[in-house]
Amino acid sequence: MNDYFPHVINSAVINGSTKKELRNQLDGAIYEFEGFIEQFLRQEIEASLIRLEQKLRREGEEGISEWMKQWRKELPFLSVSDKEWNEQSISLEHPSYLALDREKYAPYVKSKKDFFENQEIKRLKESLIEDGKEGAASKLATVEAKVKEELIDRVAQWEKNGQNRLKESLHQEKERLTWMMDTSMKPALEAEKEKLTSIFR
Repeated sequence: MNDYFPHVINSAVINGSTKKELRNQLDGAIYEFEGFIEQFLRQEIEASLIRLEQKLRREGEEGISEWMKQWRKELPFLSVSDKEWNEQSISLEHPSYLALDREKYAPYVKSKKDFFENQEIKRLKESLIEDGKEGAASKLATVEAKVKEELIDRVAQWEKNGQNRLKESLHQEKERLTWMMDTSMKPALEAEKEKLTSIFR
């Protein structure tokens, strides 16, 4: 913020001949400064969410893989593909909007001389950056709370979907075993075996 301030608030930007013009120019410059903070916030949030999503997917896939290994020790023919699990993705997106009270800063500019020579620009900078930091911290805290809430819902749904898919696979395995153990199906199984054998001769 400190580095960006002189790019948006300087003598080339604040150069009006009347107090009204000066305040309008200051208002526009603060709006641009606000946009810089907004862009910075979005980039930080987006980067954090990407890292979090990658971590969740990695941990989720590792947990599911381990879970399936345990099941396959008891049921080696159980079929649940990794692709089916990976489709349960978590996507998070929270735009951020920061609104500074631009009217608060109007009294800092009464004239060009007072603003630049009497250090009002320095006092404005301190106030504006402090407010920007407080606003950014508040916005990040709000986003963090929303993300945590959404994560709880998404992960719960992810686990539920996984359990349902596993139950479906277990049911299919049960049906397969029941069918294979039915003595009346033995002729059909032998015929299928003979057919497959003839194909690969």
